Amino acid sequence: MTRDLMPVYLLAVVVAFLASPLTQAQDVVALVSGKKVRGEVIHQDEKVIEIVTRKAELVVVNQSEVDVVKIGRALNRKLAAHILGHEKSPDKLMAAVAWAEDQKSLKKDRLRLARRALALDNNCEKARLFLGQVKMGGIWYKNQKSADREFGKIKRQQGFVYLKGAWLKSTEKRNFLKNPGAFMLDGKRHWRLTDELMKERHMIMWKDAWYKPSEKALVEDLRKFEEAVGGDFQGAEKSPTRVVIQGRRGEAQKLLKDIQKTRRWFDDLFLPQGQSFASGPSSLYVILSQRSAYERFLTRGSTLHGADSAKVKSCLTRDSMSFSPLSRVSHQEEPLWKNTIIAGLGAAMMRYWGHEDFMAPPCLYVASGQIAEFLALKEIRIHFVSTNRYDKRSVTQRKYRSLGEAKKMLVAARSKGETIDLGRLFKTTSGGMTPLHEAQSIFLLDYLSKEHKAGLRSFVQDKGSADVVVRFSSSFGMNFQELEKKFWTWFDGQ
Repeated sequence: MTRDLMPVYLLAVVVAFLASPLTQAQDVVALVSGKKVRGEVIHQDEKVIEIVTRKAELVVVNQSEVDVVKIGRALNRKLAAHILGHEKSPDKLMAAVAWAEDQKSLKKDRLRLARRALALDNNCEKARLFLGQVKMGGIWYKNQKSADREFGKIKRQQGFVYLKGAWLKSTEKRNFLKNPGAFMLDGKRHWRLTDELMKERHMIMWKDAWYKPSEKALVEDLRKFEEAVGGDFQGAEKSPTRVVIQGRRGEAQKLLKDIQKTRRWFDDLFLPQGQSFASGPSSLYVILSQRSAYERFLTRGSTLHGADSAKVKSCLTRDSMSFSPLSRVSHQEEPLWKNTIIAGLGAAMMRYWGHEDFMAPPCLYVASGQIAEFLALKEIRIHFVSTNRYDKRSVTQRKYRSLGEAKKMLVAARSKGETIDLGRLFKTTSGGMTPLHEAQSIFLLDYLSKEHKAGLRSFVQDKGSADVVVRFSSSFGMNFQELEKKFWTWFDGQ
């Protein structure tokens, strides 16, 4: 066979193997020398053949060195169509890999395209990650095991030892074993002295706790709180909320997370169109360790909370006070202070996003606070109540209830025909609400928020009649009796 006939011969071989049911998975290029190159042929012409190997290497062979070419299984038709005209574009190849992400049957073909992308562009990070490679110390390794092994050799040569899942300077080993709390991970699998690392990051130390540079103003306020009230203060903030506490920083951070979670739910439900959580009303929560600290805050910290003397005098008889729409000061001697803060925020958010000319019925306020407690604290306080009336004392031995317990109460009442019709529920005042009112309100608000969200938003926000009956019909497009039937059908299906 002359070399002039080689292209025709190769074409015949390709056609024969594509038609064969025994077609092999890989392409094989057999050389005159007896060697074989296995992989995927991505290009061939009269001069050269280009093959991508399983190691994602591009091998170029001159036609004069080729003996025979055997073509294996063809690329899936859908993937082939996806890269048509862009067969040698790494970006297009990886786009096809991503496109077929949910198709398990194309796993091997996606590997072929990723190898091809990497062979064509050695810096294609998407291809390397898809192939399971790991980058460490600026070097790419075949997998995590290889990376750990090679990286380990380098680190030991540099004088590091491996302890508790990360690398540590051997000179610090004794100190680490004696006082591990003085070290922290740097995000790059290294143990570093906490003080040293924090200073590099320009962190601010306050009372044995580290604060970000962006929290400088918070630290200054903590200093002012100490001067006005006494004791050790810590804090946490994330726009638009700030928490100040006489206690550990971790307590402030946990409460902040609970508040953020509560605000997100209520903003999603009641937020006016065009507003956003980040740009919403700011809030400040001050948690004091005891009643005496609470009283000092009210009497000496006027520059911090801005309450006038009349309001201060009134709040001195209570366990907590709200000194702006979304701000509150409370003290930890009160057993339910966390629940009070979360529930109060729920009701305040409803009021804030509603119009001043209309006050939503107490059943919605109470339910909003209790749902907030459940979302943030995983418990519901059917709170401050005896069997059929409110107990105004803040101290109570009554156990908190779960959502399931509240439902049992409502199911039992319904079986006895003791549930409240919606018209009466919406007109009941706060002082007239019983545990049953509260349980029914919780599920009603949950139902409205899921099935009639637009109507609920309209009922609370839109300007219109202050009459509850008129406003209800206008917002929900039905009267109390019609909605009540839908509600109980939904409740029975829960």
